[in-house]
Amino acid sequence: MTQWEFNWTNTWDEVWGENFIARWRELMQGAADAHVFYEPDIVRAWYKTYNNLRDIEPRFLIATCGKDYKIFLPLICDKGGWKDGWQNVIYSAGQLEFDYHDPIASKDLSDDLKSSFWLALKEELVASDDRIDVVEIPRIRDIWKREDNSLLKPVAKAPYIDLKGFNTFEDFSKGLHSKMRRDIGRQKRRMNELGSLELKHIRDINKALEILPTLEKVRKEKWVVANRTKDFYRNLVILGLKSGIVQLSVLESDGKAICWHLGFLYKGKYYNYIMVFNPEMAAFSPGKIHLAMIIEEAIKLKLDIFDFMLGVEDYKFQWANGSVDLYEYEWKVAGVGAGIRHNIRKTLQSVAAIKSRMST
Repeated sequence: MTQWEFNWTNTWDEVWGENFIARWRELMQGAADAHVFYEPDIVRAWYKTYNNLRDIEPRFLIATCGKDYKIFLPLICDKGGWKDGWQNVIYSAGQLEFDYHDPIASKDLSDDLKSSFWLALKEELVASDDRIDVVEIPRIRDIWKREDNSLLKPVAKAPYIDLKGFNTFEDFSKGLHSKMRRDIGRQKRRMNELGSLELKHIRDINKALEILPTLEKVRKEKWVVANRTKDFYRNLVILGLKSGIVQLSVLESDGKAICWHLGFLYKGKYYNYIMVFNPEMAAFSPGKIHLAMIIEEAIKLKLDIFDFMLGVEDYKFQWANGSVDLYEYEWKVAGVGAGIRHNIRKTLQSVAAIKSRMST
């Protein structure tokens, strides 16, 4: 029988200590399928945003199986108050803000090892000293799913572009629908008639912080939930822009900003995180033009993947040539008390969501 050993880091001082960070980075660098969201600076940006808003404690896990296999999974114990039905919830760091939450494996794992890990994790958490009511790990990519694993439930898809084999944007665009190709060319010409069209990459942190309020304002006007992430964007820029993991670009027409994009560049992949544009310029498709220019740069950089991540919006599939299925690992502790707390939490969350919609 497969034996997993679980090693937990349960204080923030330990998490942000030099020794743990060094081990963390080593695991990330050695994992072929590591996604950007568990990179230390991205997790720290989330921590700095939410640590003062919630009673959260780290349950950062490094699981080992024999000498060859290691898994990293940064979990959080959220000790809810009355607004949460007094539930203690274990979830993955960055729960709302991160598009991917699958664990980081030091090397390729067999399906049997993956399945045994999920089962062992449940046993470990049930036996822990935390009074756990619910465990929620959302948006796990399908590389962690096997058919007989009932702990993982399908929840969404994430489209992407496989860029391998394309030497130029023209090569790639041959696979797009002819109407799409024509529209990109037509809208570029229309914009150039208004003035010069330029894509600017923002490298200076202070300049980026000046731009963020506009991005946030435009995003909030379009999406109700956008206001929750204001400080998170700021922390991402402060912690990740200098290293190049965080990418901020602005599309300008005749010197005027018309589209803003926040993304990530990590281990041969570009992650398409947030894009907003001036609604007054909607007739010129600035988002489409901005995306085309970023994809063209990704091809020039010889990146492997342009990842649209969570969401099945039509525009993503106009570009994408593939997609991955996303799964959720969730279970609730049995018992009358845990069930009551869970129902209270769900009811209060529904009421809060209604109030949020009514206030906008």
